[in-house]
Amino acid sequence: MFMKVLILGGSGLLGSKLVAAVGKLGHDVSYTFNEHRIKLGDFKGYKVDVSDVQSLIGAVKDVMPDVVIHTISLKGTDIYETNRDFADKINIDGTRNILEACKIAKPFIVYISSAFVFDGKKNIFTEDDNPNPINYYGESKFAVEKMVMSSNLPFMITRVDQLYGWTLSGQEGNTVTKNLRKLEMGENVEEISDWYNNPTLADNAAEVIAALINKSRNGIYHVVGSDFMNRVEWGIKTAEIFGFDKNLIKSKNSEKLNLPAKRPNANLSNKKAQIDGGVKLLSVDEGLKFMRKQINKDD
Repeated sequence: MFMKVLILGGSGLLGSKLVAAVGKLGHDVSYTFNEHRIKLGDFKGYKVDVSDVQSLIGAVKDVMPDVVIHTISLKGTDIYETNRDFADKINIDGTRNILEACKIAKPFIVYISSAFVFDGKKNIFTEDDNPNPINYYGESKFAVEKMVMSSNLPFMITRVDQLYGWTLSGQEGNTVTKNLRKLEMGENVEEISDWYNNPTLADNAAEVIAALINKSRNGIYHVVGSDFMNRVEWGIKTAEIFGFDKNLIKSKNSEKLNLPAKRPNANLSNKKAQIDGGVKLLSVDEGLKFMRKQINKDD
């Protein structure tokens, strides 16, 4: 079924990958950006400030989307602890504005949430487990989940974790691209031994989310990579697969950093997303090899 899809936050890493993945399925895709105007092929972009409901209403009125994908979020776990008012302005008030604008078109809404809604106190979390965040970032993401679920709009919530992949000019770097930059310069890379994640290739996450939308799935999905590992292990794999010296990866404990926010170390099961979407969620080895192949394609 042909759909008009509006991707909020198309200038971000996952947003831009979603524009490509949803567009590849033949749908009419538009996207929004705020400070960083990024040209994404021939897709139409709208300058939107999530704190300005009128700019959101303008974009929604123009597109009249069947699907809205909400990827907008304040970046950085610790800033949520140190500047809660600003975090609420972007996440809570911003989502309230998005839902107000969506009343015009009554679309299916897809919200990109996080593994950080969980406390990490189980071996593995499924979509049936109750969230119990241990930091304000997780609290904020869970609050938005509840807003979306009570919006009277059909919805899908997709929880992701530690997205990585090649970026476009103007986009922020991620764990892999930042580490590769240091490795290429022969610099040591300090990684955290007690932070565990499901590293997720953004291209792969976008493909899975697009497939779920295309198949009219709804509810909650964990769209995360298939490995659960600490940051040191991830850094070593990055060095090995890209042919750098793995001895440049140095281990340190997060306690020495004295950061404001605790990390939950939550391992999410991605079985439901793979079964319902029909697309494999990649291991770290597979994701990094995908990135390496992209370099060769660009040469």
